[in-house]
Amino acid sequence: MQRVSLSSLRSRLIGSVAVTALLGAAPALAQATGSSGAAAQTPAGGASQITGTPGPATAGPVAGSSQNVIVTGSLIAHTNAASENPVTVVSSQDIARTSSTTVTEVLQRLPSIGSSGLYSSTNNGGDGASCVDIRNLGISRTLVLVDGKRFVHSGISTTDCVDLNNIPVPMIDRIEILKDGASSIYGADAVAGVVNIILKKQYTGTVVNLGGRITDVGDAREGDASFLHGFNFDRGSLLISGSVINRGPVEQKDRSWATPIVVSNPAGGPQVFGSGTPLGGRIFDSPTTNGAAIGSGSLLATGPNSFVPYNRTADGYDFGQPSSLTTGLTDENISGKGYYDVNSHIEAYVNAYYTHKVSNNDLAPQPVTGGYGSNPNLLIVPQGNPFIPASLGGEDLQLYRRVGEFGHRRYEADTDTYQFVGGIRGDLIAGWSYDASYTYGKSVNTINTYGSVNFRKFEQELGFRNTSATDANVGVYDPTVCQASVGCSLINPFGPTSISQAGVNYARYTQRDQATFQLRDLNFSLTNPSVVQLPFGPLGIAAGMEHRGEQGTFNPDPITQAGDSAAAPAAITSGGFNSTEGFGELSIPILANLPGAKDLSADVSGRYSDYSNFGNAKTWKLGGNYTPIEGIRFRGSIGNAFRQPGINELYGGQTISFNAGHDPCDAQQILSYTGVAGANVAANCRSQGLPATFIQNGAGQIQTRIGGNPNLQPETSRTYTFGVVLQPKFLKNFATTIDYWHTKVDQSIGQIDTQTILDGCYTSAGLSNQFCGLIRPRGSDGQIREVEDIYQNLGVTRTEGIDWQLDYLIRLGGGKDLALHNDMAALVGYESQNVPDGPFINYTGRLDFGIAYGPAYPRIRDTASAVFDQHFEKSELSFGYTMRFISGVTYYSGGDLQPGVDASYRSPGVFYHDIFLTYDWHHVILTGGVDNLLDRNPPFVPDASSNTAPSVYDVIGRLIYLKTSFRF
Repeated sequence: MQRVSLSSLRSRLIGSVAVTALLGAAPALAQATGSSGAAAQTPAGGASQITGTPGPATAGPVAGSSQNVIVTGSLIAHTNAASENPVTVVSSQDIARTSSTTVTEVLQRLPSIGSSGLYSSTNNGGDGASCVDIRNLGISRTLVLVDGKRFVHSGISTTDCVDLNNIPVPMIDRIEILKDGASSIYGADAVAGVVNIILKKQYTGTVVNLGGRITDVGDAREGDASFLHGFNFDRGSLLISGSVINRGPVEQKDRSWATPIVVSNPAGGPQVFGSGTPLGGRIFDSPTTNGAAIGSGSLLATGPNSFVPYNRTADGYDFGQPSSLTTGLTDENISGKGYYDVNSHIEAYVNAYYTHKVSNNDLAPQPVTGGYGSNPNLLIVPQGNPFIPASLGGEDLQLYRRVGEFGHRRYEADTDTYQFVGGIRGDLIAGWSYDASYTYGKSVNTINTYGSVNFRKFEQELGFRNTSATDANVGVYDPTVCQASVGCSLINPFGPTSISQAGVNYARYTQRDQATFQLRDLNFSLTNPSVVQLPFGPLGIAAGMEHRGEQGTFNPDPITQAGDSAAAPAAITSGGFNSTEGFGELSIPILANLPGAKDLSADVSGRYSDYSNFGNAKTWKLGGNYTPIEGIRFRGSIGNAFRQPGINELYGGQTISFNAGHDPCDAQQILSYTGVAGANVAANCRSQGLPATFIQNGAGQIQTRIGGNPNLQPETSRTYTFGVVLQPKFLKNFATTIDYWHTKVDQSIGQIDTQTILDGCYTSAGLSNQFCGLIRPRGSDGQIREVEDIYQNLGVTRTEGIDWQLDYLIRLGGGKDLALHNDMAALVGYESQNVPDGPFINYTGRLDFGIAYGPAYPRIRDTASAVFDQHFEKSELSFGYTMRFISGVTYYSGGDLQPGVDASYRSPGVFYHDIFLTYDWHHVILTGGVDNLLDRNPPFVPDASSNTAPSVYDVIGRLIYLKTSFRF
């Protein structure tokens, strides 16, 4: 090895630093930004894969590679692709060997992907979208790119994210998942990380794929077909792909563990099942007339003239029976991309995508308990109604009625999404290259809810006429309010099948909502991986600018807007923003090929953003690689990130949701509070005039006002990572990485779960907690009328953990290989504040079921696999096994559930086992496999909705799949 004197080394270091300082001070760079589209130039094979390994790896360069490679997280191509960022790569081969037919299903298998996304098991409120998050930091903090470009969001009715169902799987070359903040490179939203879906740049030939899957009980049936056709011509290439997926749902009644729905989980008392709003109707003394015919309880209408005392334990309505556990999906996609070399300096390129998607799911018939107009009211059967029994005829009656005669509610989301990317790129002079592009995307989402109930018309059918200007519950029986309306028919509301078909036809309607989202993105970048030769290597630079605009609208059905529906009302959402940004990046070689310093390099990036609604923001990042000797490399980074509030968060119309929650004053719920907290709850309930026998209505759900908040401020974050990559020379084809990461989000935007608000208020002395201001006064029947839970800047969220990944390819000889892979995410801590400067709530090792489809924060998630390959002369046989593990979690809803107080308070660790077999012969590939081979049922979670946590655990069961691929 060449000896280097200390003085020579010092002079070369000074030269490197001096040149770097001069370039770093250049005004042009300070306001420059590079195009995220540069990642599209990454060559096939993946920068982070080890040659021959089938699974994702983050170890280092492709063996023997001399090409310039761009890795997600940087804009500058490097010959060694040694990224300082933790990047996981999923190849197209990895995808083909699984049952996955959408990008979301592929990513859900990775331990770093959290459970607070939207998946096929989000059957109430997701509008059929599939969106992922990294490290449980939320879908809004995960940036999704396709070929390094932003992709349009899918409507904003209840979601504001990139629906991964719109990505053409046949065109995917690989998916790179950057598990680190990257706002300085890609802009806002890249707080938790980036999912960069890289499509094939060119392909010659035709591929036709056919597949199907089904559970061992015959549901979740899916058929899919796709093709990819590509050809090269004199100066370019063109690819076209199309796909169709038709997937059936899983019904809740077809899983024994999912019904009946448990809504109360006491250790010492009977469990309560289902909803307190039954099919036949449940009647109470009207609180407006101080009636006493029924007393403190209620009566169940078992028929038109038959009433028995209502027993909450025995008479709950199991709303899980008619509900879907997973959504059905029809997804049709046509996509294309191509490029044309105009001359030696200009390559024109275009990407185009179109998806038509229909998703559907069923829910129980609509419960009717009141209206939500400007003067909300209860459902009152007025005195004088001829169907009131004579024994109760002297007073008004309050009614809870589930309208089974109207049929099941069915949600159907029909979405059209298209995006166009066009641009030019090429090489200039002296190593400089450029990329200029324009992106336009739009999604239109129409949501139909069949089986909806017009509450005002339903009131007319009861003959109720309001007689008070201040109280919508005060009225008289007046049949003319119905008789004067065309089609109205007076109904008997008592009994499961008492409503006539004419009555159904008049009050039933289909709710039609529509949401749109538009993306416009213009960006330009210049890059040069070797702008100047420094003493220890070339200095790389990237710079550019971007102008982006996003606009979204949501227009609910006019009946829903007016509050005349028996379901939650909705308000119009409309808003948007523009940003103009510039950023730059430097890749700096510091030392190379020296004793104890085979390589030492740094990467510095920065971005300046000017938003139309928030002013400016500055983000930066510093990363580095240090290789003391061949086979070991240390890497690390530190930087900040920025996220502007989403359109829904800012401008979302406020509306009503029925969030999971238990009234602290409920006779069963109050037993869960002990010590000082228990004494405070008892005293506070007494102060509100509630008896010890008080029972909450609503099946473990609390009416909650949700929606946007125009006073929100942007989030900022700080992330740092440090890791080591080991690729020892004596162990060929082996690599392992260990990375520690820490992310802190300031002014985090979110919602407090309803149970936390209730518990915070009622466990405080004299209802003194600030959360009490978010709870509306109780109604005259003692029930909580409403909790306010709009988006707020809650405080700090901070999380940290360790990722460990291993890949080892063992050559067994005779054409046999064994590839071992392990990917583990260990959560060290996750905690957040519900209010600025408030106490931190520790979510580590917990599952928060207090919010709909609440996430889990297990301490360990691990995926391990082994793939055996036998290579023959003209064919190849592969067999693979995968184990997925989720460690046990404690159930949390405003506080930890406790043994001796709650019957179920913790889940055990859960293992899933998957197998596949692939045979590749000539131009045909056959793949078959089984997911969840041992048919592991999900653990019970008292979520009052599905008896588990659908976004965390497998709710489908044993799934069998078969795929065939033909190549021409």
